[in-house]
Amino acid sequence: MTMTMGMVRVTTTVVVLAGVLACLTLMARPACGGGVVREYFISADKVLWDYAPSGRDVFMGKDFGSMKHQQQQQHDAAPRQRRDTEHTKHNTTQTQHQQQQHHQQQQQQPQQQQRQGQQESPQHHRHQQQPEQQATRSLSSSEPTFDSTTAPAASTEPTTSTDPASSSPTPTPTTTTATTTTTTTARAEHGHDHHGPMGHMHGASTWMEASSTRIGRRYYKAKYREYTDSTFQSLKPVSAEWQHLGLLGPVIRASVGDTIKVVYRNAVDFPTSIHPHGLRYTKDNEGAPYADNSTAGDAIAPGETYTYTWEVPEQSGPGPMDGSSVAWMYHSHVDEPRETNAGLIGVIIITARDKANADATPADVDRELVAGFFIVDEGLSSYFSLNINEFLHAESDEQLAAIVADDGFQESNHMYTINGRVYGNMPGFRVRVGERVRWYLFSFGNQQDLHTPHWHGNTLVHRGHRVDVLQLLPAYITVADMEPMNPGMWMFQCHVTHHIHGGMYGAYYVEPSAGVAIHHHTSSAGTSRAGTGGRTQHFAPGYNQQLVAADSSRTATLTVVAIVMLALLIVALATLYRRRTFAQGPGRGGGQYKPVNAV
Repeated sequence: MTMTMGMVRVTTTVVVLAGVLACLTLMARPACGGGVVREYFISADKVLWDYAPSGRDVFMGKDFGSMKHQQQQQHDAAPRQRRDTEHTKHNTTQTQHQQQQHHQQQQQQPQQQQRQGQQESPQHHRHQQQPEQQATRSLSSSEPTFDSTTAPAASTEPTTSTDPASSSPTPTPTTTTATTTTTTTARAEHGHDHHGPMGHMHGASTWMEASSTRIGRRYYKAKYREYTDSTFQSLKPVSAEWQHLGLLGPVIRASVGDTIKVVYRNAVDFPTSIHPHGLRYTKDNEGAPYADNSTAGDAIAPGETYTYTWEVPEQSGPGPMDGSSVAWMYHSHVDEPRETNAGLIGVIIITARDKANADATPADVDRELVAGFFIVDEGLSSYFSLNINEFLHAESDEQLAAIVADDGFQESNHMYTINGRVYGNMPGFRVRVGERVRWYLFSFGNQQDLHTPHWHGNTLVHRGHRVDVLQLLPAYITVADMEPMNPGMWMFQCHVTHHIHGGMYGAYYVEPSAGVAIHHHTSSAGTSRAGTGGRTQHFAPGYNQQLVAADSSRTATLTVVAIVMLALLIVALATLYRRRTFAQGPGRGGGQYKPVNAV
């Protein structure tokens, strides 16, 4: 009897604990569960890329042709400015020399007057004053002149001061004259010719204007593009929210615990691959060749197809100091410098398991933006030979070699890009007031690719710090969150001076909220915030509002069902225990016992 009741108690305890554990597991399970296989169909395609498709500096509102004309006018004016400056320097030197001579004469006059005494006649005294008057007239006629194009007009009228050694007035040039002369000379001797908007040292025409010795702004590039299926017949449409990716490949996205499967086709003229940062993979899925006695997946030949499989463990997702999502890069790694300068680069976004929507976008973010800062060196591109033969039209191999060896030509092939665009030609950096905006930023390239992205008009939070400028190193990627409050068109740029000259700037647009209530980060993730203006909430790219609402409803329903089932289970077990303990039958007294009188 005692053993039977003990077994019942143990069994009941185990069942109850198992039910509680199952309920807690169900409640903790995210709406989009782990273990999802996310498949992408990506091809490396050859494209004709225009770094500035508008043919103008969009941000400054100027055509490259007019900028070149302005640069030429200022360049033609430079020799005249230098001649005027040299003339000013000569006149100033002559004036200073005459001032020194006059000062010496003024010091000698008292000594001569003491020696002559009363013997000197008034007529002779007037004769002695003539050199002073001549010096004064000479000084007045030697005052420097200024060209209004060289320096601001300055006063050169002499002022009068009293010399302690003489009662005669001494003309002295004003400080304004000397200061202006020095400033003008320094400007001319400095030698820099700052032309174009924002002080372009070279002018946009250095990179944008095509000629017999310059390729201009259009080059053949390689670009990762996403297709709808493994036949690679139909490109997957790119939504307006992701047009800002420009030359970058499609975003590859997953949640922690997922598996990423990329069916990859190489449609360009040279071997390529896809190598991911931050994910878990086997050697066959690394996409990088080296002497390890393995070749599968290292280099995909032109026209070939290969399937890469990557795992997304906890170590690939957000860390303790990160937000709900992090980003990694992917790129070709057969001949990395040539292929990345050709254009084969993209971004991977990984969201925490418990903070992801069904499509793996972060639930606490309304808008995602990617910005890659990269000084593309077309001289290193895998398509460099094709581009120079296609666009330069040299009459001989010798002439072509001379053009390629020219320093100016080499500089013209350096494109200071944000997502493959220059001079404000990148579209799609659009957000709304009050939205939770997440920026993924990275740099790539060589020692020159040290970038400082700067946002005008609004600030961001980066690793717990309030910032409006970040620092990027080559192959470094980071995340910053913005909640814009200041509507308007605002500048977005790299703050390195030479990079500004090359056009590494543009704009991001903050649109009015249209009735959306301003919220704080403490608001519930995934809550709809549609305002009185009748606008549907602007969710992150690919965000399906109905699906997310269904997921939230499903989670709540499953939680209630689990609690009810647990309660019913407890009641059932308690009833079973009561019946088995207090039931009467053969050999069982049940719950009724007769008292035993003590002897």
